[in-house]
This record gives sequence, structure tokens and C-alpha cells, in this order.
Amino acid sequence: MGFDDWIFVDFLEKYNICSIDKIDKILDKAKFERKYNRELAGSLEAQLYQDMKNGTYGSEGESFYKSVKEFNGCKGAAYYKLLGYMLVTCNYLKEKYKASFSNYIKTQYAHYKRLENISDVRFLKISVKEWEQFKKEEKPWNELYVVGIIVFDYIMGDVVELKFVEDSYKLDSANERLLKITGIIPFNL
Repeated sequence: MGFDDWIFVDFLEKYNICSIDKIDKILDKAKFERKYNRELAGSLEAQLYQDMKNGTYGSEGESFYKSVKEFNGCKGAAYYKLLGYMLVTCNYLKEKYKASFSNYIKTQYAHYKRLENISDVRFLKISVKEWEQFKKEEKPWNELYVVGIIVFDYIMGDVVELKFVEDSYKLDSANERLLKITGIIPFNL
């Protein structure tokens, strides 16, 4: 949606809030629903961000506010909406999966395989075929708020240790448009 999240991460790191465990603390104290509320969180002047600025959500909220304020990348039309989704998803991962995406995805895979749990070693040995079948049948992104297959593949593709996603590619609508306009891929794909 035009949000240069890869640049935004630098600001989260600058203010020492670049982790699920830290971001999720903001919504521990907030009365923020899963559904995005533009009046509450649609700008830096909105109540949620003003409360962050004023310390209502602790040092994590203040740091998040500063990160959002200083971010100078392409924000896109849905910038504040995506930030809201990030806050909700991080809080969800904390409440259900000990603030760990790794725990989340291993739990999803273990459930799919009808296992009580799965070790890191065993998880890392999943084959490409097993992974693709898991995605097709389980759709592991469904539990994460507004995460679809494209975002899920982006996340998984960035985990260097995962050999079963090495050959996956990241194709979003902007990339697809460029490839079609240049003729690299046909329009009917």
C-alpha cells in the first residue's frame, strides 16, 4: 500500500522499540479495538498518538510516537491504518504466542501436523513441498489481522534460516505492474 516499512524499521530501532515484545506493550494500556478507527488513530493529531506523545502508554508509546513522527519514507495512503494493524497484530502475538512470530508459525505448523509442538531443528527441515502444502491447506496467515498470502510470504521470505522458502519470490501489485509494462511477464498472468 505504498508504505516503505523497511525504512520505518530504522526509526523503530532508533527509539529502541523494534520488537513485538515492545510494540505490544502500547495496546496493553489502550482501549483499541481490532478494527481500525480513523478518528482514534488516523493521524499524529488523533487521540491515540496524542496519548502516546503525552506518556499515557509508557515509554514504548512515546518511542512509537517519535518513530511515526520522524519517519520520512513513502507513507502511502493507508499509513496510519497499517500502523494500527501492526499495533493490533503485535498485541495479538503477545497475548496468544508469547510475543513471538516464531512461536506463532511453529504452533500453526504443529497444529497442522497434529503434533503437540515442533522443535526448531525439525521445523527448519521442512521441505519446500511440505511448506507449500501447509500454506495451501492451512492458510497460516488467516489468524493474523489483515495479513494475506503476499505479506505472509514477504515475512517468511526474509527469514534467512528457512531453506524451504529460498525459492519463493515476492511479487506485489507495484512489482507486477512494472513487470507487465516492461513486457517481462505477460498481461494475462
